[in-house]
Amino acid sequence: VIAVLTADDLKPLKLHWMPTLAGDVAAVLADEKVHFQMQEVAVVIAEDRYIAADGVEAVEVEYEELPVVIDPIKALEKDAPVLREDLAGKTEGAHGKRYHHNHIFTWDAGDKEATDAAFKNAPVTVSEKLLYPRVHPCPLETCGTVASFDPIRGELTTYITSQAPHIVRTVVSMLSGIPESKVRIVSPDIGGGFGNKVGIYPGYVCAIVSSIVLGRPVKWIEDRIENLSSTAFARDYHMTGELAATAEGK
Repeated sequence: VIAVLTADDLKPLKLHWMPTLAGDVAAVLADEKVHFQMQEVAVVIAEDRYIAADGVEAVEVEYEELPVVIDPIKALEKDAPVLREDLAGKTEGAHGKRYHHNHIFTWDAGDKEATDAAFKNAPVTVSEKLLYPRVHPCPLETCGTVASFDPIRGELTTYITSQAPHIVRTVVSMLSGIPESKVRIVSPDIGGGFGNKVGIYPGYVCAIVSSIVLGRPVKWIEDRIENLSSTAFARDYHMTGELAATAEGK
């Protein structure tokens, strides 16, 4: 084993939290609090995968049980536990007002006044609540990356299973301080994605940081259990659909 890193090791480099595609931030490694089952707590860097696996088994974590929230509707109730202390009390989000300590962002699109007028004047209106259940994208191949930093040229080359390499380049540059012109992202055939290979995963960041610190290539490939447990899920939409129409149904 070459190194073991936690959030405390990433803090001096300001790499313990990373930006998300929704204008929010996410912990690279659990920072004093675990927010979901299977969230990454530590990263073990070793000469090969088997030694790394043994190293992971040797990591001891002391957990203090906290109240849980598993229902998104109940998460917005007044007395719901605060999930993210860094957001508590903040009234502004990336896309507008925040109305609850567990509320991340509101996104509005379209002409609200014209829409409200259409519904107010429509002879017929209908409304229905819908649930689009949570699903797992489950691509043929799991997520992975090989990061290689050249300390002489100050250039970073990252081979990555990404559906959005340009976004990865931007986020990596923001995190590391390396200019985008010196960040090369190579995204070959990725064995399926279905959306879950758009985001930036902690494994990517840890491999990149480790390569910069160690001055040698570092590889991270998640196994199937890790992919099923902590990759970005899809859907789980709790929706209310409304329709305004004429008496003839137009």
